[in-house]
Amino acid sequence: LTPLSASSRGRARMALSPSPTHSEHAHRPLKKNDLTALVTLVKPHDNFRSMVRSLATNTQNMDISWLLELSSGGTPPIPRLAIDNLAEDIFLATEEKKSPTTAVMLNSPRSVLASLRVGIPPMEVQKKPMSAFTHEPSGSLMAPEVADIRFQFYEDSRVSKLAILRKEYAAIKEEISADEIISFFTHYDPETPSAATKLKLTLEGGSGFFRSDSVHEEDWLKMKKERSRKAVEGQRKKIEKYLRSTLELKEKLKVAAEERARFEEDLARRRQEKKLLAEQKELAQKQKQQEWQEYLKQKEREHHEQVERRRQELARKEQARVESLTEAQEAKRQLQEETRRRHEARLQKNKDLQNSLLAERKELLEAKEKAAEEKRQQLEAFKMAEMEKGKQRALQASLHKKEILEMSVRRTKERVSQMQQKQQAAETRLQETQQIREHERMLDDLHADLLRQAKIEYVERQQRIRAFNQLRMIDGIQQKHDRIRKNEEQKQMILKGTLQEREELKMNKARLLQELARKYEEVVDPQGI
Repeated sequence: LTPLSASSRGRARMALSPSPTHSEHAHRPLKKNDLTALVTLVKPHDNFRSMVRSLATNTQNMDISWLLELSSGGTPPIPRLAIDNLAEDIFLATEEKKSPTTAVMLNSPRSVLASLRVGIPPMEVQKKPMSAFTHEPSGSLMAPEVADIRFQFYEDSRVSKLAILRKEYAAIKEEISADEIISFFTHYDPETPSAATKLKLTLEGGSGFFRSDSVHEEDWLKMKKERSRKAVEGQRKKIEKYLRSTLELKEKLKVAAEERARFEEDLARRRQEKKLLAEQKELAQKQKQQEWQEYLKQKEREHHEQVERRRQELARKEQARVESLTEAQEAKRQLQEETRRRHEARLQKNKDLQNSLLAERKELLEAKEKAAEEKRQQLEAFKMAEMEKGKQRALQASLHKKEILEMSVRRTKERVSQMQQKQQAAETRLQETQQIREHERMLDDLHADLLRQAKIEYVERQQRIRAFNQLRMIDGIQQKHDRIRKNEEQKQMILKGTLQEREELKMNKARLLQELARKYEEVVDPQGI
């Protein structure tokens, strides 16, 4: 089985809880196309051969060829093989000599029709023994639990499909009886499919009857006339609405033209007033510009005079500043010279003081060195004594460490032994857990595989239903085409007869005119002069 992810396994487990065969099936009312499609399956037209080949696998266990023999005096087969007495143990009958895939299971038209309409061939509702699920496709033996799940899944699907078949078969039995089907196919000619529309079928159970296509054509003509009347009425209303809107638009255009004329007159008057106002503003502007030029010239003269006064004042101030700066520099130079003399005297005094301090420090240092030598000798003697004591303590500590190390080794061996036992127990639990998980994964993958199988079967069933529906649809189209062809032939025959009648009428008219002319000549000129 193909491994799945955890989410896919969960979806597969949930999806398998309801019935996987989609047992809900809505019954559709029967039509004549359903019955004529059965004959098409047995004796297909050239247009249907490819579609009938696609349905061959669905009808290999069905036999309805006897329907073609009814029109020539044939009789229904005995025994009647229908859904209500369908054999479900064909795979269990080990004494059967022929292949079970070729055995005829259904020969009743209503049963075959029910099987084709729901897309479930009779081979899919057969019971299978448990031995059919005990081996893999490769031939290896399957686990008993997996085989049991597969068997139960197949059995549930089979029972659900059988229920669908029986439900559809019961609905068809309520709509039409076996005698009506026999009567229909006795009068039906496959060579002329359009004749099926003239065969009336009354349905049982108060469901009405199949109406012929002529009734549908009358309804269609009535509907077309009603649509034409509504279209004409709608066009009339649209024209009236257009005329009303045109008149309203003309009135609006007239009012707009009058308003536009008034607006243009008002606009011309405003433009004239605006032009006069602009000329007045331009004269006032020029006068203001002249006054402003005079004002600027006056201000420029006053500015030049003020600049000259400021320049003279700055020159006087610069001269006074230079004189005061010269005096200040001379005073500063004298002050620096006095400061330098005081600094040299201070340096000489500090130098003498440092020399006396160095002499005192040298004497003190010599005394400290002598005391340090004495202290060093005492410290060496103390160190020798301490070293001897340290050797004794180190020997005792080494003996103590050796005892501790031996005790630690014994404890380590005990812990290792305990850890090995725990590891073995953990490995055992891990193997058991892995086995449980593998078993769960195998079941999840099995459920997912069964779900895929159910989906594939459902898709195949829908394809078979679509193929049969397409066959019914094309069969109906073929009937319409055949009916149209016959109508055209009848029209051609009528037209041909009409033309022949016209020709004969013309010839008779010509002969009559000749006869009248001859009689007139005999009356007017009997002597032939």
